[in-house]
Amino acid sequence: MPNWCVTNYVVEGKKEELDDLYQKMKGLQEMEQPLVENGFGQTWLGCLVQSLGADPEDVGCRGNWDELERRDDTLRFDFWSAWSPSYDVIELLREKYPSLRFYYRAIEPGNQLFQKNDSDGKYFPENVWAVMDGDDYFAADKQEMLKMMKEKFDLPEHLSSLEEVKSYINESEDHDFFCFAEFDLTNDEHDDFTAQLIKGIRNGNIKIETK
Repeated sequence: MPNWCVTNYVVEGKKEELDDLYQKMKGLQEMEQPLVENGFGQTWLGCLVQSLGADPEDVGCRGNWDELERRDDTLRFDFWSAWSPSYDVIELLREKYPSLRFYYRAIEPGNQLFQKNDSDGKYFPENVWAVMDGDDYFAADKQEMLKMMKEKFDLPEHLSSLEEVKSYINESEDHDFFCFAEFDLTNDEHDDFTAQLIKGIRNGNIKIETK
């Protein structure tokens, strides 16, 4: 059973390409039966890959999408994928829709994967993530997160860092769990390289030696 990476996307580009992708995804998720038989349902990423004229066997499709929304001049959706963002599905979408720009924020705590490519903070301005008692929180920096945690959960004023908050919560009986992380900034070149690396490993062209 994999760890699931949730990746939030906000997509900009030409209206006709945004509309076409939105209608394609909306149509797929409203079908009575999935376009391709699978274990995820109508919103399996492989259904989207198939609808774009590619073979799901050649693209990493372990996951699905949800929260599809056409808002203002953007298209928004979330991908739930195994272990990491589905880089090669996005690579395929960029090939099919050249004008589209995919801004994203990805979280997979099990692998300590916290990434975003929104360098200007246009859609994802927050740089720090935290989870407290099962709920996610976002802040611009660690000091802002510390202030938020203190105010929301009435934590002692003497706590001067998130590291101290974590130690305090771990010893407390009032809260279940606290964890935090800072996002790594990526770019399209990084994502393209990662997509090609994953493909190479999957098809056997790239070998990984273990000792």
